Amino acid sequence: MTLMLGTTVAQAIPIIISPILTRIYSPEEFGLLILFMSIVSILSVIVSLRYERAIIQPLDDEDAISLVVISMLVTIGVSTVLTILINIFYTQIQELIGNNEIDILKYWVPFAVLITGFYNSLYEWHVRKKQFALSAKIVMSKGAVTAGGQVGLGTMMFPGGLIFGYLMGIFIAFFLLLKSFIKNKDFLILIFNKKQLLKNVKKYKKMPQYSTWGALADNISLQMPTLVIATLKHVSSVGIFGLTIRVLSLPANLLSQALSSVLFQKVAKLHYDDPDKIKILIIKIFLILNFIMIPFVGFIWLFGENLFAFIFGEPWREAGVMASILVFAVAIRFVVSPLSVVLLLDRNIKLGTLWQFIYFITITATLYVVSSWPLNDFLIAFVIHEIILYFLYFIFILKGSNYSGKI
Repeated sequence: MTLMLGTTVAQAIPIIISPILTRIYSPEEFGLLILFMSIVSILSVIVSLRYERAIIQPLDDEDAISLVVISMLVTIGVSTVLTILINIFYTQIQELIGNNEIDILKYWVPFAVLITGFYNSLYEWHVRKKQFALSAKIVMSKGAVTAGGQVGLGTMMFPGGLIFGYLMGIFIAFFLLLKSFIKNKDFLILIFNKKQLLKNVKKYKKMPQYSTWGALADNISLQMPTLVIATLKHVSSVGIFGLTIRVLSLPANLLSQALSSVLFQKVAKLHYDDPDKIKILIIKIFLILNFIMIPFVGFIWLFGENLFAFIFGEPWREAGVMASILVFAVAIRFVVSPLSVVLLLDRNIKLGTLWQFIYFITITATLYVVSSWPLNDFLIAFVIHEIILYFLYFIFILKGSNYSGKI
């Protein structure tokens, strides 16, 4: 509930200021922000090779703090490689995206990926230590700084204000987590020797071997509609699509993100203490999330077009039309995604990776087939795919919830 409150406030801030931002920035500028965030999101998945997702799992804090160090060291190494590759192949990236005005991505994507990797590692440590109040305050600070930066830079007509505001939020959140980490002297737990680090690298080797590539495929799949629209449509369409997803997802994620972190801590504990209760917990939460989401879906489906035009301005009416379609995809993700933490357990890594590659293959095939369709038809096909695949995802989660591995 503490994390939920913090996340609620943090996620409410962008919703409150969105009508201001849509009157300061053009759809094209929103398109560049969405493109930037999509690329950072994809690269952030591999930057620490998923070792940060193992931080919660060890019984001993000594092993957990070793994983924090491992995650950060890997983040530095992978970020360096990414920086070199982006600079070498930047011309090809421009041609692939189909936009020659993305120099800001070249210079700031590596920085955003590096800081995001650090942030994720420290955040998982704070969740492990049940420092939920502090984590909530930091999440709120991130949202407030991002919003303030975007509005302030926009009013000053600063080029790339949306992106730099986003960067400010990430950096402040990382700085506050690092400050807490040092203040609490958590680093003193670390037995800093090569043997300790290598032991945990080996013990959680399934994270880079399976989870990283499955998560990468999963994240590319989630960002693929944005990348396809950026490649085949105008950048303004990316901006409208991105705003729609952002506004729809924020209310849904008020509960989802906080629940996911807390649920993982609970599932990890049950995994050791009473694994037979995991499946009961998952089904109970699934039913509750459905009950929460149904009224939201109905409201957006009926009134989305006029609502978006009224709140964000008439030029954004198209976003409301998209919202009445995309809300079904947002709903099924909201209900199922938090439950997927079950597949992060060591014994379920392969099962989770299997679904991620199934999703990647099917979304790629679907978007390839419908890429030439009119935009709204393209979105309908995308939503149908989401409903089918996330239902399959839930079946996989149920399988992973059963200690015997059988539904």
